[in-house]
Amino acid sequence: MRQGTRIPTRARPWVPAMLAIVLSALLCDSAEALRQLTSHPGAAVNPDWSPDGSQIAFVRWEPGSAENALYLVDASGGTPLPVPLPEALRTSWPAWSPNGEYIAATTSLDEDHNAIQVIVVSDGARWGLVGGGREYRSPTWSPDGGWIAFDRYYNHASEIAVVPSIGGRPEWILSDASFPAWSPDSTMIAFIRSWNIWLASPTGEDQRQLTTLSGVRGPLSWSPNSRYIAFDSDHSGNQDIWMVPISGGEPTQLTTYPGWDADPTWSPRGDEIAFSSSRAGKSGLDIWALEVPPTPTESTSWGKLKTLLR
Repeated sequence: MRQGTRIPTRARPWVPAMLAIVLSALLCDSAEALRQLTSHPGAAVNPDWSPDGSQIAFVRWEPGSAENALYLVDASGGTPLPVPLPEALRTSWPAWSPNGEYIAATTSLDEDHNAIQVIVVSDGARWGLVGGGREYRSPTWSPDGGWIAFDRYYNHASEIAVVPSIGGRPEWILSDASFPAWSPDSTMIAFIRSWNIWLASPTGEDQRQLTTLSGVRGPLSWSPNSRYIAFDSDHSGNQDIWMVPISGGEPTQLTTYPGWDADPTWSPRGDEIAFSSSRAGKSGLDIWALEVPPTPTESTSWGKLKTLLR
């Protein structure tokens, strides 16, 4: 809306109704806006969209088992295929490299030791970055592919480090912080502290709190233009998918299903968010995709709406 311009509601009594209709069409998780990508008796969690938009990596837990495996599913749906690994390897928190050739993930061979490893998608070969008896989690790549940020939970506290993606000494940059997410424009790392989203530079400086909700959990996912962050939270009393502009302002709730919606990942085109959900009505979890505006200020519907309100 242009500065100094008021909405002439008396002359245009249809404007509030039109606003409600457009907002509802954009933001409700209607059946038309949703696609189910997997269907499996177990649980499909931790999805991450490939940089070319063609596939989604996720972790699949088998029913009645403590074992899990890394899978890929076509972004349009279909039969998921396992990433070929030379040996059984429990994985979690997969993250695609910017060139689409590798996936960084938390890996574990037993209950007491895990690591951050880089897996070659084509053949399952891998190399380790960090590992030990501590809980290493949630790797995220820098946009140039040269660095990986991750968190470590140790002694009842979390901290975030960055390490060269080819291996090297980790540099610890943030304390009391978890679930890092590197912005596509490379200028920021988002993270969770005290159940809220914070932002910092890739060196850990210029920290600022973005949300004042309760119950924000990881992982976080940036929109491709680095202007919004998708997350999940039980702030409304249920676990749902939300988004918030990094410029500040009120978060927007994107799903309202009375079950479990979590682990959002934004598509490279910015038009969908994939997530893990219990909405199929069975005991497990599947991967779903929800249509969203590329960004509210750039989508066609929002452009028309702004014109109406001038």
